[in-house]
Order: sequence, then C-alpha cells, then structure tokens
Amino acid sequence: MTKLYTIVLSAYIRATNSIAFLPTIITLSFFFFSLAILFLDKLEFSALIKQAIPSIIAHNTDSARSILGTLTSGIISLTVFSFSMVMIVINQASSSFSPRVIPGLLSKKSHQLVLGFYIGTIVYTMVLLGSLGNSHDHSTLLGIAVLFSILFAIMCLVLFIYFIHSISKAIQVDNITKNIFSVTLRQLERNSSTDSHPAHSIPDTSKWFILAGVSEGYLQNINYSSLVKLAQDDDMVIDILSPKGTFLLKNFPLCRTNKDLSGNAVIKKALLGCFITYPGEYLEENYTYGFKQISEIAVKALSPGINDPGTALHAIDLLNILYLAQMEMRENRYLFDGHGQLRIIKSLLSFDELLYRHLSPIRIYGKADAIVVIRLLECLNKLLYADIHGEHTACLITHLKIIIDDARKTITNDFDREKINRTIEEINRSINDSESLYYLS
Repeated sequence: MTKLYTIVLSAYIRATNSIAFLPTIITLSFFFFSLAILFLDKLEFSALIKQAIPSIIAHNTDSARSILGTLTSGIISLTVFSFSMVMIVINQASSSFSPRVIPGLLSKKSHQLVLGFYIGTIVYTMVLLGSLGNSHDHSTLLGIAVLFSILFAIMCLVLFIYFIHSISKAIQVDNITKNIFSVTLRQLERNSSTDSHPAHSIPDTSKWFILAGVSEGYLQNINYSSLVKLAQDDDMVIDILSPKGTFLLKNFPLCRTNKDLSGNAVIKKALLGCFITYPGEYLEENYTYGFKQISEIAVKALSPGINDPGTALHAIDLLNILYLAQMEMRENRYLFDGHGQLRIIKSLLSFDELLYRHLSPIRIYGKADAIVVIRLLECLNKLLYADIHGEHTACLITHLKIIIDDARKTITNDFDREKINRTIEEINRSINDSESLYYLS
C-alpha cells in the first residue's frame, strides 16, 4: 500500500508539473462533449429541438462542412503561433534568467488552460467534420453543434488576446521572481510547526544499521505518516540521513535504523517506498528550490552578458525576506507516534548551510560591485536585528566577515570603500564589541 501511494504521488507530481496536464483533460472533455452531441442527434430529443427551433446557423451539410473546415484550419494556425510563443519565452527565460524557472512557466495553469481550449476546439470540430460524411441530411441538433463550434472559436480569439497579455507579463523578471518568492514563502509557512517535543531521549545513531537507497534522483518528498506507522509496527527508530532536495544515487546511504532489516525484505521495501525521488526539481515540493532559483536569477543578472544589477538587488531583498521567514520557522526534527515514542529523526538543512548555498554565489559574482556588497551587508544586518535569541548570530557574523574580506581584496576605489565602511559602522553598533567587524583599510 505504501509503495502504491508513493507511485501515485510521484505520478501526480510529474503530471501536474507538465505542460500537457490541463490540455489533456480539457481536450478529452471537448471530445466527449462532441460524442454526446452526436449521440443526442440519434435520439428523439433531436426531433423536439427541430420543432422548437426550425433552423440554426448551418442549413445543410455543405455549409456546415465549410464552416467547420474554416474554423479548424484557423484555430490550428492560432495554436501553432501560441505554442511558438511559448517556446520563445522558454528559450529567453533559460538564457536570461535560469533554466530552473522553466518548469514554473510550463506548469502555469492559465497557459495550460488556453492551449487546452485551442486543442479541445480543434478536436471538437474535427469530430463533427468526420460525422458529416457524404450525407446531405442536416439535423437541427447538428446545427446547434456547429453553433457551439463558432462560439468556441470566438472564445479562442478572446483567450488568444489574454494569452498575449499573460505571456508578455510572464517573461518579465519581476513577475518571475515574485511568483517564485510567493510559492517559496507558502512552502516555508506550510513546513513551520508549533509542536515541540523534548530532545532528552534522542539516541546516538552512529552505530545503527545503514539502509541504502535503490533509486537515483532528487529526494523530493518523504511519506512521514507511513514511515511513522512502519516504525511503530516494527518497534524501531529511523534516522534519515539526507534532507529533502539532496541528489541521491543507488546504494547511497539513505537512513539508519536501530534494527537490522537485511533479513526482512518486506519491511525494507516498504520503508524505501516512503522516499520519493525523481530527476526534476519542483518548487512546489521543496522550499530550498525557491532560494536556489532566486539566487541563480541574481547571479545571471550580474553576468557581463546580462548586466542587470537592479535585478540582483531585488533578488537579494526577496532572499532577505525568505531568510527571515526561515529563521522564524520551527520545523520539527523529531516525529513521535501516538504513544509519544520517538520514531523518526529528520535531516533538516541548517540555516547556516542555506545561507552559504544561496547567498555565497551572489557574493562571489558581485564582490567587485560596491552596491551589491553594501546590499548583502544590509541584508545580513537586518537578519542580525531579527535574531532576537541569538541562535544564528555566529553564522551571520561569519558571512559578514567573508563579504568584507572579499570586498577588501576586490574593491579599490576609495569612495566605494568609504561607503562600505559606513555600512560596517552601522552593523558594529548592533553587535558586541568582541565581535566587531574590521573596516576596509
């Protein structure tokens, strides 16, 4: 049952993040609707409509075939043009921002809705065309079906105007970063928990039995509820070694257990089935991908080919908010069963590691830009102010020193160095004298 759940969840995530998800559903809906129209045409219901409405739109088979043929060819051209625009947007987003933002553009539901309506209308009109055949008979109900095809075509034109507007907005970097930021913030809030458990009973897991993975890919999700149940049923504790988002290989250590499972293939298979891995990185599954994407957009903006420091500064500001949310997030590392017994020890990405992974690339690529350096220092200073309990002060000061050290080596202009020194002075006012930062000499 656990393995089936994992397979279904993995397939669901792949499907919903595919550009073909909604178009497939909409196209099938149009197809069955066209079959329903043709089926009703064979019933007495058709005669009742013919008495109530003598004639609608198409008076004979030839005119209906002409209308449907014209609409089909026109909407096919519209669809080809729209798909071409999507490909252009994807290419521009990949070259200007980051290849990792492409899944977000492809999975945007409004774009899928438009493309699905186009294809569905084409399928609908083609089914009607095929039903006409060589017959010269033309019922009133089939005339209504042709009327529907005209209405669908008009709707396609309206959606095309919306599509042009939406796709032009989707490629704007502010909208891309805003969307990534919003999704990441929601993920942080969803992962935050108010529950707490004492850590005095946490055992030493260094000598436990290692269980290796059987598949490669990014660890996208973990079915914790099934893991807790498995651990409870077999009276064991599971220590997960890799945080979500880690790239795993076959036979790579995945977790530790306090019981040897080498002789119990059933439990071992069920346990491994709770770990969902696949090659892609989907923002909706892990908030760390949001940090990564915004950081990569900032780095790309600082490259000589793009040369857009304003975007980099905006990305730093968004990262600042996300880091603040991550500082305030309380994610439980330990999961207990209904009897209060420890069952799962999670592997969580530390704040220090998150800071290093996604702020350091910006520091490295922007260390020669005084404005970027000052914004990075201000970002960390704001986090210092927010760190009321001092849990992250040490790592924040470490990163501040690294940024200042890079600036000392790369920035030679006296005016720029003085500006940076003023920022350092403001930071020193908020920290202890023993931790004071050195100025650029």
